[in-house]
Amino acid sequence: MQTLFGIATVSDLHMLHEKLDELKSKDVDIAHSLVNQVTYVKSLEHTVRVNSDAILNLSIILKNEIIQSHDNYQQIIRDIAWLNMTIYNHSVLFLVIRQIEFALLQLTRLLMKFSSCATHSVGKIAYNYCKSQNFAQYIT
Repeated sequence: MQTLFGIATVSDLHMLHEKLDELKSKDVDIAHSLVNQVTYVKSLEHTVRVNSDAILNLSIILKNEIIQSHDNYQQIIRDIAWLNMTIYNHSVLFLVIRQIEFALLQLTRLLMKFSSCATHSVGKIAYNYCKSQNFAQYIT
């Protein structure tokens, strides 16, 4: 009230100066806090940039590894399919070989029976010992 009516004393002015000094010190504290916050935000921004670059780099590496793994998987699948076909073809081939061996064995037995009917060492067949019904049976 005293300042409104123009009556101010030295003590009032001194108190006013103290309040202004307090405000200045609070302003300095606020400015210091703002500088610290800006510094923190800048360092945080730098950290975020470094982390985002690292994440981008790692995601590219991961993508390349996944592509490489997929290519390896496809190669393994092709190899397994080739092995399956090879094994199947070998088994079919072995089956045919066994059938040929069996047919040759039967032919050998038939020839042995047929040769037992022969009387001469020249290899001619005696028709009196080997009847035509038996001969037809040996051939079929």
